[in-house]
Amino acid sequence: MILISDMAIAIGVEIAVATGAATTGVGLIVSGGAAALIARQAAKMISEWSKIIDALSALYASINATFGAGGAVLDGNLNAVKAFPKPGGGYDHQAV
Repeated sequence: MILISDMAIAIGVEIAVATGAATTGVGLIVSGGAAALIARQAAKMISEWSKIIDALSALYASINATFGAGGAVLDGNLNAVKAFPKPGGGYDHQAV
């Protein structure tokens, strides 16, 4: 996130400089080049954001898989406890 914030600040500064330079004749040409650089920076920033979203999606998927596996194990244990015979009912042991 810091990298993306830094890129956004740099883009803002570049836009301000290009706008200021555009008031002169030579600056108008320079601001055209600056616009291309700004677009490249914005594309790079979007690419970094995409990487972060992909990493978070993978993390979310692994957390969901772990949660699902844990839930299945707990359900199995709960069914085993519910199926355990209760004393005095279906429980028939010679020592009791």
